[in-house]
Amino acid sequence: MHKVIAMYNLKKDITVKKYKDWLVNVEMKVTPNLPDIHSFEVVEVKGKDGHGKIYSIIEDFTVDSYKIWKKAMSSNAMKEVSSSWGDYADESTLKILHGEIIK
Repeated sequence: MHKVIAMYNLKKDITVKKYKDWLVNVEMKVTPNLPDIHSFEVVEVKGKDGHGKIYSIIEDFTVDSYKIWKKAMSSNAMKEVSSSWGDYADESTLKILHGEIIK
């Protein structure tokens, strides 16, 4: 099993409430139901050790591999999510980490 972690900030004019509305009404209706996604959670970052925060949002995926995740993200089912995600997220801040779960 692998984890894919996507971290990003919201656009300056997007409130967390607007983002959550989009998340519930668009992304959460699609992404968790993709056959290759074993689990999907979204976290609103509230802070970090020390002061401030680095990212507003963290998306946590459990998948069989990074290659399978990339395929799932480019699937037809994800078109609406992908086409509207950039209306809320600051794409220039997106960072993606991936790795194998240690057991």
